[in-house]
Amino acid sequence: MTFLQMVLLVTGLVGAALADFELVVIHTNDMHARLDEIAAGGGSCGKSSKCYGGFARIKAAADQVRATRKNVIFLNAGDSFQGSPYYSVYKWEVIAQFVDMLGIDVMSLGNHEFDDGVSGLAPYLRTIKTPTVVCNINYDKEPALLGTNFHRWYSLKVDGTHIAVVGYLTPDTMFLSKTDKVFIMDEVESIRKAASEARAAGAKIVIAVGHSGFDMDRKIAQEVENIDVVVGGHTNTFLYTGDAPDIEVPASVYPHMETQASGKKVPVVQAFAWTKYLGVLHLKFNDKYQLVSASGNPILMDSTKPKDPKVSAKLDYWKNLLNSRTAMHVGTTTVDLDGNCRNKECNLGNMVADALYEYG
Repeated sequence: MTFLQMVLLVTGLVGAALADFELVVIHTNDMHARLDEIAAGGGSCGKSSKCYGGFARIKAAADQVRATRKNVIFLNAGDSFQGSPYYSVYKWEVIAQFVDMLGIDVMSLGNHEFDDGVSGLAPYLRTIKTPTVVCNINYDKEPALLGTNFHRWYSLKVDGTHIAVVGYLTPDTMFLSKTDKVFIMDEVESIRKAASEARAAGAKIVIAVGHSGFDMDRKIAQEVENIDVVVGGHTNTFLYTGDAPDIEVPASVYPHMETQASGKKVPVVQAFAWTKYLGVLHLKFNDKYQLVSASGNPILMDSTKPKDPKVSAKLDYWKNLLNSRTAMHVGTTTVDLDGNCRNKECNLGNMVADALYEYG
């Protein structure tokens, strides 16, 4: 199957039934500064490993969907910062260079966007052109964030239809990261208020995009009456319908569906992490903008997928800069170092902890 055939299949163009309004949501989350391609587990792509992802593949795949489908929007659910030497060395500046190149329509923040405090976030928000949404945040005591490209919700017009995108962020960010004087409130109540405002302003479809994890994504879908779709992140959740294309084990089907007390069904999606997948969600609505069907799957960004040449060229420039900083030899190891420490102990974490102990 060619890449074009895969896009047509995932977006529902083949054998699609007529509907009053159709919308395709492509989405990413938890990209974690993986500007360059990665190995299967998210680490650096070595000469002997299969290579996946990278911003150049995401850009090319997103453009391919836009070229083959009408009414496409691109959403990102946060955590573009942190996770590769590019961010460790060049911080927000290098991420800003690439995020705008992807053509994202609206994005939320993740907890890692606060890793360097407000001083590391404000210039990023002032530089990027991509609208950023979080409705459950109060930054009145952080004047550096005032006047940035920051919204509670953002309005898009798609084929004449008013679509609102409401953002959210886990309050745990106040403990996981460095939020300074920023206060983050309960997601559900904040989203409920913002979604009601969006409806009152004429929104026909309201999408929540945010970074609080799959359990909270599901809760939002269950409890916020005015929300039609939830695009999430934070837990790197892999959802897939059918046989998984690589090593990830699906937590549920794609899209995962929740049912509200009224009987309204709301799709919930994530697209794993690290640019390894591009989520593609195909939605059909009736003439009252009630959801008729939701289908799709994440597309695996393996080595068969093309790369965007402009993104690749810019990456080559930054790669050369980075190589001049990382070529220094500081030691050797006789074993592979596993850095996957999020939910378990790993030997890379042990090595760093031992080094700090010895140094101290």
